Parts: sequence; C-alpha cells; structure tokens
Amino acid sequence: MSNKIKTQPDMFSFMSLLPGDMLFHHAHSHVEKWQESAFHCSIVGPIGHRSIVDSMPGIGVRIKSYHDFRDACVVFRAGPSQSGTTCEVAQHAAEQAQLLLESNTGYGNLLGRACLSAVIPHNFSSTSRKRLMKYHNRENKSPTNVFCSELLIHCYQMGTVVVEGADDFNINSHFINRDAKHTTPWDLEDYLIRHPSQWKMIGRPK
Repeated sequence: MSNKIKTQPDMFSFMSLLPGDMLFHHAHSHVEKWQESAFHCSIVGPIGHRSIVDSMPGIGVRIKSYHDFRDACVVFRAGPSQSGTTCEVAQHAAEQAQLLLESNTGYGNLLGRACLSAVIPHNFSSTSRKRLMKYHNRENKSPTNVFCSELLIHCYQMGTVVVEGADDFNINSHFINRDAKHTTPWDLEDYLIRHPSQWKMIGRPK
C-alpha cells in the first residue's frame, strides 16, 4: 500500500537544510493546493541551504538558490546508521549532485520512464548494478541524462557504494534499493517513508 503525505508537516527554517537533504515537492508556487503525492524532488548540494540541485525539462541538472525557492515541500534526511557515517554519506551524495551539475547532465524523460515503471520492477536489479558500475567507471561519475528522482537515487547510490573490484561492490544501509531509471518522485518518497530507520522526514522548510 502506498504511503502518501496527506497533511503538511511542521515547518522549520530553510537555513537548517544540510547537504544531502532530499526535498519532495507537493505544491507548486502556482498551485496552492497540497498534493498527497510528490510530483518533483531535489537535493541540497554540498554548500547546504544556499543551493538546491534538481533536473528540469529543457534545462537538465541545475542549481537553484533558496532565495528563488517557492514550492511547498517536505524534507527527508539520512538517519543514524550502524556505522555512524550518516553525515559522510549525505555529504558524498551532495558532492555527487555537484558532479552532475558540473558535467552539464541533461534531463531524462520522466513521463516515458514513469509509464514503463508500471511494468518494470522498481527494485535494484542486476541490470541496475551494471548501469551503476558503468557510471562509476566514468571520469565524471555521471549519466548523460537524469530526471529528478533518478538524480537523487543516483547521488545516494554513488555516495554509498564501496567498490571492491571491476565488477562488484558492497553497499551500506543508506543505499537506495531502487532502479533509478524507473522510480518516480512519488515512488521514491514512498520508499523513504517505508524505511524510517534510514530516513527521517524532518518537516517543511520556510
């Protein structure tokens, strides 16, 4: 059963956003109504609340100042891990977002992949693993195109992988066990809600 955010959570200061925080947008600045399912998502970059990284049609991966941020959203943060590396994991994910930005990564087709997600398994598979290793072996560690939720998943998957050899790796507790190419924003948010030991919804920034 899908988990939806039916009510707006408590608010906290935008200045409190940390690198690696994930923002799920539920009400666009031009649409006042709060939507139960997230329609867009973004990640806080390595310089914290001063930068928000996402991917938009016709633009690709971009950085957006919090001064220009108007969409109502909820924020998820990496929670305590057994290894005590939460902050490090989030920082690595934020740095990966910066790499995608610097690589001029384009926008992936969310609509087409969302349709395919109805028939393609969402879990991280052998195909997903091969794709991630391909990105890991690239100099810029980046795909050519990503849509918004693919961006977030890629950042955390790349930020948590420990490569053991040419074809395999170990993963830690904050590895997002989803196929990045076929997971929509609402699917990703649902995944985080269902894994509260790794991810905590900390509220709505103002």
